[in-house]
Amino acid sequence: MVCGKCGWNDMTESKYCSQCGAPMILSAAEKEFSQREKVIPIFKPISNPEFVTPEYYESLKKGFVQSPVTYPAKSHKKLWIVLGSLAAVLILIAGMSFIFRMQIMKTIAPEKYLQMSLGRTLASSNKDNLNFLNLSKFIDQPVSHTFYGEADGSSIDGSFKYDKKNQKALLDLSVTESGETYDNMQLYITPDLLAVALPDFVKDVDYLTVDPATFADEWNAQGFDEFMSAPDLQKMINSLFGIMEDNDIPSETQTYSTDSWLKLYENAAFTQEGSVEESIGGVKKQLDVMSYTISQKDVNELIQEFLRGMKDSMPGDKSTEYGDYQNQIETMFDEISALEVTDDIVIRFYIDQDGYARKIVVEDLDLSFEDSTLNMGIDIEVWKDDAATDNVTVVITAESDGSTAEVRMDWATSYSKGVYEGEFNLEADDESGSDTYSLSADASWDREDTSGENLEINLSYGDSSDTQDMTITGTLTDTANETSLSDATLEITDAYGETTNFEFAYGIKIISSTEISIDTSDSTPLLEYEPLMKSLKGDYYS
Repeated sequence: MVCGKCGWNDMTESKYCSQCGAPMILSAAEKEFSQREKVIPIFKPISNPEFVTPEYYESLKKGFVQSPVTYPAKSHKKLWIVLGSLAAVLILIAGMSFIFRMQIMKTIAPEKYLQMSLGRTLASSNKDNLNFLNLSKFIDQPVSHTFYGEADGSSIDGSFKYDKKNQKALLDLSVTESGETYDNMQLYITPDLLAVALPDFVKDVDYLTVDPATFADEWNAQGFDEFMSAPDLQKMINSLFGIMEDNDIPSETQTYSTDSWLKLYENAAFTQEGSVEESIGGVKKQLDVMSYTISQKDVNELIQEFLRGMKDSMPGDKSTEYGDYQNQIETMFDEISALEVTDDIVIRFYIDQDGYARKIVVEDLDLSFEDSTLNMGIDIEVWKDDAATDNVTVVITAESDGSTAEVRMDWATSYSKGVYEGEFNLEADDESGSDTYSLSADASWDREDTSGENLEINLSYGDSSDTQDMTITGTLTDTANETSLSDATLEITDAYGETTNFEFAYGIKIISSTEISIDTSDSTPLLEYEPLMKSLKGDYYS
């Protein structure tokens, strides 16, 4: 403080001036400064009292200890607002891009947009039916097919167990005919062994066996080839298990595969043709039109490649009894090779505003063969109605030498709340309408109802003068490992009103591969079984 009498600046807090002894009195400025700086802090006691000394408390009482100077926390509110707004904008942009991705794709890459639309339409057609009777679960699994049928006092009952991976199969069969029953007949099949059991005919041995690789030679050695050629058992068995032999694999010139179609697509010219208004399923829609033009040359090359592949796939050995038949088939292929298209092919695709393909049209497809020309048109429409039903209409028209014909196919399917319904209609007629053929079918299956009959299929086919009707009813069940149709009835009604009934059942289920086995400890080679050989030789040489 500064002494008001002598002006001495006393650095202490004494009440009297240390220079002249006069009482120390605060000036107005010092009083204001003192009131602003002398703050009695409000605090919480610290948790460790050993650091709180008596001197500290005394200082507080006198007002000499200042609380720590604190500064207000810097606010980040504006920063968070900016960041939040930026995130919202990015999310909005991403969301709008996803919603309008098809429209964006249509603008920047129309050909890619067309391909996506076709895939999207196909996926949409199947999405409601993904769980409907999915038989793909049996692919490449060992399975057992069980079957039963009965009509007019005759019946057949059995199973066929099949394991493609391990290349073995077993057929069990029981047959009743004219009051006679033949039970427990078996045929065991592998690439190395055939074994047959006929307990009602062969009683002294369980199985008669055949080596597929040597059977033809053994058959010929017995002289039976003079009366009947031995079948190629090895090839038949390999075909059963999907085994390809070296001579069954086509050469590069014989191959007719997706590569040929891919080449056709890569060489096609893409065009974006604008938009039109068309009626699809009775509803007018604005549709974008895009097309591919395939050159006449590429199509004709594909046709000839296909015909060559079909011809080359015919068996090459013409020395057998089928030689004449093979020669006739080859002659037919040679004649068909004159078939060709006479102009480029234009395929138009009509895409709705939601990015679904709704129409595919091929117009003026001209085919020439020798002195005749056939003009064809193909029109395919696809739509969905309010019942989430997939509807498809295909119309094929043909005109040749002044005559016209039309084939129309319509089908609709739905799968909702466990109930499948489907309808199919086919009509083919000429311009006069006198020669008309029709086929219609409808089906209904309630997969949630397993207490009784839940399946009905109605089928009608024929022309105006001769029509037959068929009805199938039964209980169809589908689980993770098994699909079966039980207690089924097939009723056939002919054009005269006569009705025939068949009772049948069928099922397929996944099994263990170990279930496909037999015990051949009691067996004899087929061509060494004396009763059979005596019977065969007696018949052949009598």
